[in-house]
Amino acid sequence: MIVETAKAIARKYHQGQADKARVDYFSGHLTAVASQFHDNELAKAIAYLHDIIEDCDIAPKQLESELMAGGITEQKASTISRVVQLLTKPDVDYFAYLETVKADPLAKVVKLADLTHNMDRSRLNSVSEKDEMRLAKYAKAYAFLTDRHNNPQPTP
Repeated sequence: MIVETAKAIARKYHQGQADKARVDYFSGHLTAVASQFHDNELAKAIAYLHDIIEDCDIAPKQLESELMAGGITEQKASTISRVVQLLTKPDVDYFAYLETVKADPLAKVVKLADLTHNMDRSRLNSVSEKDEMRLAKYAKAYAFLTDRHNNPQPTP
């Protein structure tokens, strides 16, 4: 139920949005990120919702209310909302934001899944200089979150 509720909320709020590959945001990016979680329902639900505060007109308390209206307990709704807030990039240094994400196990695994999908070059028809810069930033973020920043892995 938790994943189905998160999917319904994500589908509702991201309706009409497209990702950087110009694919429907829900069926493209969000579904790809969530599909990386097979036996962690909470992480899968958060994956569907990870961009909702940043990209949609919804506040954390409203997200909690909608989760509870969908049958999710107050405790789980609060946890989901808290982690989604951590994953919402504030107007601070990107690596300061990543420090906060790295400190929370749920936020970290969802962000790693998000970065994995974002770094997938096969999603793009062509790769511009702007795309290259964004991909390099994602690779550095992935290395930072996995403590490989002294020996980063090549970008997939």
